[in-house]
Amino acid sequence: MIGEKEQQLSKPEKAEPSTEHTPIELPQKSSEQRRAECLAELDTELERLGEVLQSPEEFQQISDEKEAGFRDKVAELEKGLGIVLSDESRGMIHKRMVAEPIASFRQKAEQVGRLQEEKENLKKMERIQGILSPEDYKTFVEIIGNEAGSVERIFDPANTFLHTANNAVFDKMLESGVILTEGESQKTPGASFTDGNFPEAISFQLIYDNIAGGGKEKALNSESYPEQLGGTLAESFVQYFWENHPEKAKQYLFELAKKIPAEELAILGLSEGQEVSSFEDALKIGTFFTPRPKEGFGVTIVYDSKKKDELGIGDSKTTGLQKFFEKRSLLKGGVPISEASTILVSRSRIGEIRSKLKEHGIAGVEVRASEEMDARRIIEKVS
Repeated sequence: MIGEKEQQLSKPEKAEPSTEHTPIELPQKSSEQRRAECLAELDTELERLGEVLQSPEEFQQISDEKEAGFRDKVAELEKGLGIVLSDESRGMIHKRMVAEPIASFRQKAEQVGRLQEEKENLKKMERIQGILSPEDYKTFVEIIGNEAGSVERIFDPANTFLHTANNAVFDKMLESGVILTEGESQKTPGASFTDGNFPEAISFQLIYDNIAGGGKEKALNSESYPEQLGGTLAESFVQYFWENHPEKAKQYLFELAKKIPAEELAILGLSEGQEVSSFEDALKIGTFFTPRPKEGFGVTIVYDSKKKDELGIGDSKTTGLQKFFEKRSLLKGGVPISEASTILVSRSRIGEIRSKLKEHGIAGVEVRASEEMDARRIIEKVS
């Protein structure tokens, strides 16, 4: 008996079942899966809404029909009642027969327009994902802040003036507090700015951002995808003038080619006095004068166009093709850095520039990633 008792005591106790709940980990959906679901939802909603009025002509036609129906109805009522309807009565009938239906048509058209835009943005993101490397696409999504293709959060050059410099030059600007507009270092009169409303403003500014050194350390560089984006930055810039101002472009580049030594022209496959008759020749001449990239990184200083007069920014000193995109300031004493609205630098340098601005007592200037310009260019160039 004692032996049996000892055997029972020596047996291991049965473990109590655990009451702790272990959550089931579901696999995260990929960006492709999320995008496909959103596209399916958009298609369902668009199908539900059906056909809508799109063009101004269609709206005018339905509006005319509603107005005619309103006039007929008023005439019918006045004839049947034997009275002239008051303005108030006419207004109520017009609201019901014309104003409200037209407003409903417009509201529905706007809703469909928004949904179609969302769908196109998602389709564009699909194409962009197919173009960029996985790492660059991840960075691209981080920069724009969404997977829906909206650019509302990133830098928009519209209604701004931009000036790009190497970080070493920017440090000197901080010391003086201004972008110089006069002095021995000035090769041309005043300080140069790119008009943000110029169609290729971002391409042009990114050229100089890369020259200033920004291209080497940016987390996203659109210049890495020339074939998929319709050409290099330089090609995009030259192409604009070749297509939109061909004669002025040919003449300007012909004069510019005169400054190239004969031996350099020969290397380019050109000869002295040769007319610029092809885009390829135009590109050779245009890129010949592009400076080599510098050490360091690029800093782009942005001013709101509302301060144009205050900062003395105008086009009185610009000539040739520069008149289409370049503005200059001759403001005595220089253009104050403190009046800038935004400064763009590579994402890894944002903290450094914020600290420098603080050291120099400059507040109220937003510091953003220059990669936002690359992201916007990618969205604009991907058709």
